[in-house]
Amino acid sequence: MNDFSYRIIRSRRKTVQITVKDCEVCVRAPYGYSADKIEEFICEKRKWIERCMLKQKSVANKLATTENEGYLWLLGEKFTCQDELNEKTVKRFYCERFDILKNKIDVISKECGLVFTSLDFSNAKTLWGTCDSKNNVRLNLRLSALPMHLIEYVIVHELSHTRQHNHSERFWNIVGAIMPDYKSRRKELKTHSWILNMYR
Repeated sequence: MNDFSYRIIRSRRKTVQITVKDCEVCVRAPYGYSADKIEEFICEKRKWIERCMLKQKSVANKLATTENEGYLWLLGEKFTCQDELNEKTVKRFYCERFDILKNKIDVISKECGLVFTSLDFSNAKTLWGTCDSKNNVRLNLRLSALPMHLIEYVIVHELSHTRQHNHSERFWNIVGAIMPDYKSRRKELKTHSWILNMYR
């Protein structure tokens, strides 16, 4: 017996898939796939589902605390803002601090010899940064909410794409040569993804 409920969506698919979003479990299954088999599959994936739900509850709690108490984050520290906080004012807050990111990428680019074509900013909900095939870099404005060592990781990651436009072993070797502890920073960055959804 599971401690959580789940929704079943049947379609003309060939495989069974489980997704967990906002602590809601959804099972996508082929027509004719029995309820008993679905329950068995759920039981096999139970530990994974529970881990996902715990992480998502933690994210929801962090978002709720931040928004209920009415503050923002800047360089990993709480920042009290005098404006009424909503998506528009939060975007403006981080736009006004874009020099933090611009100055840091200029320094790292010069120190590491990783030259980018242009720098732009986004307010995306899922990505901290991107680098296209022409070496144009886009950084999420909310990146300046993070501690500096995580800002540096994202910038090194995107600048490394100016030499290798994929996530191959060669790419990670470039990142590792610049930032030997990138794996721990990358792991820590994942715990801050909720910031991308503040006041949305």
